[in-house]
Amino acid sequence: GGAIYGENGSVTVIGGTFTDNYSGEYGGAIWNADYMTVNGARFIDNSGEYGGAIYNDEEATIENSTFLGNSGEYGGAVYNGEDTTIANSTFTGNNTSVYGGGVEVGDDTTTLTGDTFTKNTSAYGGAIEVESGTLHVAGGHFGLNLASGDGAGIADYSITTVDHTTFTGNEAGGEGGGVDVDGTSLAMHDVNLNGNTAEYGGGVYSETPMTLGG
Repeated sequence: GGAIYGENGSVTVIGGTFTDNYSGEYGGAIWNADYMTVNGARFIDNSGEYGGAIYNDEEATIENSTFLGNSGEYGGAVYNGEDTTIANSTFTGNNTSVYGGGVEVGDDTTTLTGDTFTKNTSAYGGAIEVESGTLHVAGGHFGLNLASGDGAGIADYSITTVDHTTFTGNEAGGEGGGVDVDGTSLAMHDVNLNGNTAEYGGGVYSETPMTLGG
């Protein structure tokens, strides 16, 4: 953790700005091994191999926060290992060379509500990549994210539900300009797909059973 290192207990961050912090391995701004809560904070131009701004091992809740221009290899802004809740937050211009330009999650339940992901880049999961577990996205916007491989908006290898969300102008070099799912199932309700591009499945690419509804 370039600014905060938490090993034995929870970390709570309320407000504040973290800028230009660096870690050679975990969490450009914050590394934590336990429960984490972040509310109303700004993370700008931080870098770390796992989690350009934040690396957390266990459960994390992030609300009303801004992530801008952070970078890493796994999780350009955030890497979290277990249950992840992110609400009403903005991810802009974050990037990784491998997975999750904005966010990468390892396992368990990932819930995104009212979040905006714009111009994030990665090889897989331009905005977000989830390795396993369950992903639920509601009321979000994914715009102009880029993946050189698959899933410019979302690359997911789990059970996936997307509701009331817009995907606009996302571009993948491989599969799924908006959404790429190689997990267990995909359900999408009231989702707008506009101007997304990919080699296979400009809007959605799925190797799982799909349920689509208005």
